[in-house]
Amino acid sequence: MPIVASYPVLTFIIGITLLGESITIPKVAGVILVSAGVLLLR
Repeated sequence: MPIVASYPVLTFIIGITLLGESITIPKVAGVILVSAGVLLLR
């Protein structure tokens, strides 16, 4: 189940690579928080 919680990280990576989205501090903070949450649930 925790892998499903990492969907926003996948969206972030696809947005950067395919759509040319910019990397901002709030987006990076969100990725870090999601990753920490997945690790805590594991």
